[in-house]
Order: sequence, then structure tokens, then C-alpha cells
Amino acid sequence: MKLSDFQHVVDFPKRNHVVYVLFFCDDEKSFYVGETESFIGRMTDYVRSSFDAATDKVGDAVRYLLQNNVRVRVGYEEHANRETARKREAEIIDRLSREGIPLLNQLRGYEYRTAIEADERSKVHRFCCEHILNALNTD
Repeated sequence: MKLSDFQHVVDFPKRNHVVYVLFFCDDEKSFYVGETESFIGRMTDYVRSSFDAATDKVGDAVRYLLQNNVRVRVGYEEHANRETARKREAEIIDRLSREGIPLLNQLRGYEYRTAIEADERSKVHRFCCEHILNALNTD
């Protein structure tokens, strides 16, 4: 068996401090910037998209986009420590925001014990429709 036998291949991270950007489409348009000490675990959280997890809005957005036949990819870079990773995350968010790129990061989080799940998912879906699906239809 070889890597070429698989549909997808990922270089295993060498460091655990990672900054990543989620992209949609082949045009590589950004829609979320994140930082984590557990890259593989974070991607798994997004696949699970559990409402009681802090990562749910991103997981829900990814799921919604995939259901709408939108390709979602992730690029990441590794950092020596959490301080430099967080600094880089802030720099990327700032640069993309100055460029006028709407980011899911701008949606407020919620307290899952008191939030209404349908309302929170609706906010995420509305963001995806307004900033991603509509952008695809106008390109």
C-alpha cells in the first residue's frame, strides 16, 4: 500500500501549536481562522459538530457548506509555542478583516446550556448563505 492509494493525504504536524485557515471553493477564499494545540483533534471536533462544544459554529458551518456542495479545505502552519501561534492568528484575522473578508470568527459564541440550538445554527447558516453561498452565485 502507498500514499497514492488514498484519496486524501495529510502531512502529519511536527509541532502541536498550529494556526489554520478554513477556505471554501477552489478560489481559496478564507472564512475562518483558528489556533489550537491539538490540530487533528480540532478537525475531528469540526467533523462531529456537537452543539455543546465551543467549536460547534465552525463545525456546523463546515457541515452546512459540504451539504451545499461547497468544497472546504484547511491550510495550516506550525509554531514553536502558543504565544507565537496566537500572535500569528491575530495577525491573519486582522489582515483579512482589513481586506473586508467576512470571517466566521466575527460571529459571537454562545453558552450551550442556555442557548437555543436552532437559533444558533440559524445564525451560522445565515452567515454561510450571505457570505459564502451568495458569493459563489455572483462569481
